[in-house]
Amino acid sequence: MITAILLLALMQPQDPAATTPDRTEKLTASEVKQLADANQAVADAQAKLIQAKAALKGTTDGIELAHHANTDCGCYVESTGRDYDKVEFKGDTIVIHHIHEAPGSLTKATTP
Repeated sequence: MITAILLLALMQPQDPAATTPDRTEKLTASEVKQLADANQAVADAQAKLIQAKAALKGTTDGIELAHHANTDCGCYVESTGRDYDKVEFKGDTIVIHHIHEAPGSLTKATTP
């Protein structure tokens, strides 16, 4: 009977975290340098990404403005609506969608 109880106790799943204490170790000088270099490389890459995104935004805005220079984008006028272009970049192609918004009196739902 005692053997059966011991056998059951041994067969119960053990929590490995409860039996293994945490360890702390010091990094070597070489490992500290490697870690610092890697962190610096990540920071440099993030800074370059921010600059690249800003350059891309500036370029696309410039291209869009150049294409709009000869278009009549006009303001919204209650009687005629508004015409404008929406620009979309697809690879090396610029797609210009002409948008016409109808006057507010035609687009609002009328209530009886």
